[in-house]
Amino acid sequence: MKRREVKEQKRLSFMVAASHHKVFNFVAVDHDVTCDIYDQNLKLLKSIPLAKYGSNILKYCLYKDKLYFSFSGENGFIARINMKTYKLAVMRTPYSYPDNIFVRNGKLYVTFYDVVLCQGNTVGVFDEKNMKFEKSYQLRYSPDMIDYHEKNAYVLTRDKKDRYSISIVDYQNGFKVKKHFSLPYTKTKGYLIYYSTLFINPKLKS
Repeated sequence: MKRREVKEQKRLSFMVAASHHKVFNFVAVDHDVTCDIYDQNLKLLKSIPLAKYGSNILKYCLYKDKLYFSFSGENGFIARINMKTYKLAVMRTPYSYPDNIFVRNGKLYVTFYDVVLCQGNTVGVFDEKNMKFEKSYQLRYSPDMIDYHEKNAYVLTRDKKDRYSISIVDYQNGFKVKKHFSLPYTKTKGYLIYYSTLFINPKLKS
């Protein structure tokens, strides 16, 4: 196996997505964000400037031939890149601090949550094709992290004292809470859980 490298000089590479035999590398120079696209041999194919929409990318979601991602900050931008044509589509959402993105059955589910202040409990629903806003739901518990499995969404909540809990909600039925339980504080005290997704055990019953 040959090893190939791309050296980023004076640039911060903070998120990488690989799909369709390409590498999508989000980089920043003094808050100037760009998506660099490479082929399998790490040859640069295209650079897409993103600085006017935000200074950081929070989360991304791969769905078929689309790469969706959210910009941090109050402007509330989400975007997608067609991984075949490299066409960029950007939309300003009606809320600030877009975070996690999930795609299912022609809909985009976007959580809006300030990860620094631990504030926000809104999920916006958008049409996947044209990215138009349709409706929103207010979660009972803040989505510090969220993951989806079959008919349920699993919401991890962290309060200001770093105490964690998990909610199992029916995202296809108004995000109604089906079960909520706290994680043992003695097991999580002094730890912050930083990760982009939750790993769901399929045997976990709702």
